[in-house]
Amino acid sequence: AFLATNLAELPILMILPLIFSVICYNLIGLVKNLNNFYTFFKTILLMSNTAASFGYFGSALSDNPRLVTELVPALMLPLICFGGFVTPIESIPEGVRWIKGFSWFPHSTEILMVNQWEGVRFDCLVRDGGLCDRLGRRINDNHV
Repeated sequence: AFLATNLAELPILMILPLIFSVICYNLIGLVKNLNNFYTFFKTILLMSNTAASFGYFGSALSDNPRLVTELVPALMLPLICFGGFVTPIESIPEGVRWIKGFSWFPHSTEILMVNQWEGVRFDCLVRDGGLCDRLGRRINDNHV
């Protein structure tokens, strides 16, 4: 049943991320490069399919729809909070950092950050001896 559900919903799970990617990529003003767009789309596609599979997993835990509706967000909250998406990894206690390995949020965020900033060069107009990083790679080194 799981495989049949995935195959039946595959067209919609591919079309919606494509529409989202085309609209958001242009509106946000990300790097205007076709390879970067494909990487963005593939990341969004994988992320949305992973989230859908997580929903299927939640629905397999119980036959009661009300219980599943309450349970899935409760299971997803630690993935969001301890995955470094909301809180920096350094501030998360050592005992729960392992949860990051199960979260798709930090991995997809890292792919999108590298996709956007790798190879980007900035024109720095800094006065008064301020610092200016000319390479986008340094943004990735500091934030990923």
